[in-house]
Amino acid sequence: MFETAQKYTDMKYCRKEEVAQDFQMLMIDPIWIEIENYRRLFRWSVPFAKEYYITRNSCVNDRINELTDQLYGISFDHRNEHVVWECDTRILNERQQSTAHQFINQMQIALSGDKEMMLFRFLDQWGIDHSIQRKHFAFFLDDQISIILRIFVALEFFDKVTSYAFVLFLLGSHKMLYPLSFLSISELFDINISSPAEFDLTYKLLLFLDKLRLNLSKQVLSLGRNARDDVRILSKQELLQQYPMLSEHQAGFYVTHNQVDHYYTIRDYMTFAEVCYETARYSLEGIVKQNWYRKQRIGKKFMYYVV
Repeated sequence: MFETAQKYTDMKYCRKEEVAQDFQMLMIDPIWIEIENYRRLFRWSVPFAKEYYITRNSCVNDRINELTDQLYGISFDHRNEHVVWECDTRILNERQQSTAHQFINQMQIALSGDKEMMLFRFLDQWGIDHSIQRKHFAFFLDDQISIILRIFVALEFFDKVTSYAFVLFLLGSHKMLYPLSFLSISELFDINISSPAEFDLTYKLLLFLDKLRLNLSKQVLSLGRNARDDVRILSKQELLQQYPMLSEHQAGFYVTHNQVDHYYTIRDYMTFAEVCYETARYSLEGIVKQNWYRKQRIGKKFMYYVV
């Protein structure tokens, strides 16, 4: 029976109806009791709503940790880029849109300040009833709890505007996650697969993780496009300031050789910088590492295309 509980919890987190279908029997209750007893070993209750819980077994924790690492990794990769931040107009009214960006910038300046007071002020600026929500501050300010779980709980327990406020605060007030503070979360609200009376939130969490992974993938593509567009309009000096790992020749070459759908050769770089073949090849590889050029071999020559 223990193996059965593991199978329907660790391999795939199944509902009672799914287990009954596999066994093709009506008297599923004894088996389901064993499954619930096993799941209870890993139960994590929402601090301010104890009747709601998540089964945090190794399978669920691994997925949370993997996505958390991805969240930090994406943010780190784009930490030096100019992020075009856009409010989600499907959720926010004009006043909230006008204050959101300004407040996130303020949070970055005052990261060492009183975060509870910052959150209090943020909710107040958005016209959210902070007297009701303040009892939940401890949960959202607790960095010992996975940020993925805190985002999920925000979306699950609060209305859209309040949820958005909490998510913006969680990302915008974090030095490492600031580049993702523009994350569009509107599509993440569509996770209503359980009934209001269902206290096990694990089913919803697993779907949420899938949706968040897809959302992040879309945002990464958008970030890359925006970042490359921004890079192409920079001057040589601005490029050197933002990307100090580049040499003056590399920055100068890219500024004058960045037309979309054009390709450049090692010979072009040799002529521009008056350097030997190996130096030119090495320099172009450095630009490729920035994801500004894509390298392709055509015949005996390497071509470098603007991405």
